[in-house]
Amino acid sequence: MESIALTIHNDKIKQEILSFLKRFSSNDLEFTLIEDIEDLKLLQNTRNEETVSFSDYLKNAH
Repeated sequence: MESIALTIHNDKIKQEILSFLKRFSSNDLEFTLIEDIEDLKLLQNTRNEETVSFSDYLKNAH
């Protein structure tokens, strides 16, 4: 698996790129927003903490 990050400042260009990429099979391509990645990294870090269980963290994350 390979990841590519893009920073796109022009909304029209972003929409064109997304439209192009959506033509590929969903099994071959996954979209993840950077905001989502940062949240996932923070959640992953809590898995190793002994003070708060990961399941308790998820219950209180809302």
